[in-house]
Amino acid sequence: MWLSRGLIISLIPLIALSCAPKAKIPVYEEPPEPPISEKVPEPVEIPEEESRDVLLFNMGELLFSKGDFANASLKFRDLIDQYPASPLANEAKYKLGICYGKVGRYEDSLGLFREVLPHSLSPLRKSMIYSMMAENYSGLGDYFEALRWHTKAMEIAEEEDQREEIWQKISEIMDHRLSYAQLQEAQFIYQDSPISGYATFRLAQISFEEGDMERSKKLIYRVMDEFQDQPYFPQVQAFFDRLKEESIPERNVIGCILPLSGEDRVYGMCSLHGIELAIHAFEPNYGGMPIKLVIKDSKSSPSEAKAAVEDLVDAERVMAIIGPLLSVTSEAAAIRAQELGVPIITLTQREDVAEIGDFVFQNCLTNSQQIKALVSFAMDELNLGLFAILYPRDLYGIKLTHLFIDELLRRGGEIMGVQSYDNEQMDFGRQIKRLVGLQDGEAQKEGGRNVDFEPIIEFDALFIPDYWDRIGLIAPQLAYYNVIGITLLGTSAWNSPELVSEGGKYVDGSLFVDGFFKDSRYPRIKAFVLDFRNTFESDPTILEAQAYDAMDLCIQVLTDQEIYSHRQMRDGLMRVMVFDGVSGLTSFDTEGKPNKIPFILTVQKGVIQQIE
Repeated sequence: MWLSRGLIISLIPLIALSCAPKAKIPVYEEPPEPPISEKVPEPVEIPEEESRDVLLFNMGELLFSKGDFANASLKFRDLIDQYPASPLANEAKYKLGICYGKVGRYEDSLGLFREVLPHSLSPLRKSMIYSMMAENYSGLGDYFEALRWHTKAMEIAEEEDQREEIWQKISEIMDHRLSYAQLQEAQFIYQDSPISGYATFRLAQISFEEGDMERSKKLIYRVMDEFQDQPYFPQVQAFFDRLKEESIPERNVIGCILPLSGEDRVYGMCSLHGIELAIHAFEPNYGGMPIKLVIKDSKSSPSEAKAAVEDLVDAERVMAIIGPLLSVTSEAAAIRAQELGVPIITLTQREDVAEIGDFVFQNCLTNSQQIKALVSFAMDELNLGLFAILYPRDLYGIKLTHLFIDELLRRGGEIMGVQSYDNEQMDFGRQIKRLVGLQDGEAQKEGGRNVDFEPIIEFDALFIPDYWDRIGLIAPQLAYYNVIGITLLGTSAWNSPELVSEGGKYVDGSLFVDGFFKDSRYPRIKAFVLDFRNTFESDPTILEAQAYDAMDLCIQVLTDQEIYSHRQMRDGLMRVMVFDGVSGLTSFDTEGKPNKIPFILTVQKGVIQQIE
């Protein structure tokens, strides 16, 4: 163990003082001068610069160790500027370079590392600097230059763990950050190196995805011959095996994965009927684009959904996949589809499924989209600003309540009260009275209303994220306690004819949203509903509508463009600006999430109507 000279000297007075007799110090007065015999020995004088730079460096190190890179950088910067000749200056530049990289000052970080590199450095330190310079170039978006510095770092790295870590970063760049042209350049610049081999492998994969089978085979054969000793060779072998078995996907073959057995079968069949209607499956003389539909049962199982994706791609050579429907199966299928590079349009409400990758799309009105549309209409069109919430303590009620509060606060609305109830509750009097400041007690009835109740209603609208059957119980109880003259707000779970039959006049004027309205006056929707009734002798729901649109969207992309590969199909879906579907206007953002405009619905004189 060692201590710096400045630190030892600075401790001497403290040690001496701890041994000296302690005199009583009067308040607000200077302490008396001690006798000469008791004076603290004078420390050995050293240049102020030496102790000051050590102090700055130690302070920077402490902040650095705590992850406070912004303040640590100030200490290291002060040391460099004030004491450029300090033996600690070069180390301070190194630490400052790290700090700047951590806070996004990539150019400044690079400049400092360039100053440090000419000095005598160990291979480990030099390799670390090269890696950090690579990260800075990645931060600047110059991934090809980042590749160059990662390569330099790996060339001098001595530890196997460090080499593996660097290689992971190199492969990440080549997998996701370099264009086809940049991969070709890397193949040439780093020829006969592992990087050239991996670049060639990536070029083979891209050529395959774009439908250029011959070029893909030519490239992969080279990798197979020249780079068998590389750690990524198992990936190459797996791709080679797949390449031997597969060919270009069939242009007009679409797969679907739905729960067609078990307790979720009823939902899967609804979606399947929508898909079948879109391809005119029951019209033998249909003259449009012929589509072969390959159907797989997910059995509501993630493993079955994953296996279905593999079979659809490997054996059936589908161009795209529609489904699954459930949240848990959609995630498993989407992950495998992304790995295999096949476009998949899921039908789940799960908010984050499209974030899995660029081959994953979603055609479903999400809960957050419902809430945004509902709040927007209530505040912008109805000029409502004060809101209360009455919600069930279940997953659906809690989730929708959080979304509603977040959106309301974002828009500047005010929340005047929040009450919750048990999922099996039938009497909501206690929660209603709390919302409007009423006390328990008896009261006289007159005309079905409790005349003795004088509620204090401080809100314009009441949001109830529950299903239509519960609303049929709550709405009359609100009127019973004289909570009238407000707008009831709800979600797609309200959109049922039973809402009116159960809630009666008490739900008149309520407002809710949905992704489909079968009684819409839009000609496209009217034609869809009529066609569905004639085919299946029942009315379609949002499940049929969303599945119908997913297939119709695939057909539109295949009709309008020359599509011969999965990548081209994916790009075609991404280019759809506005798709006028029966489940509303739809387009996809950069992550494959749907931009959907839901239907705004209300009840007028006992009839659910669309607000144009």
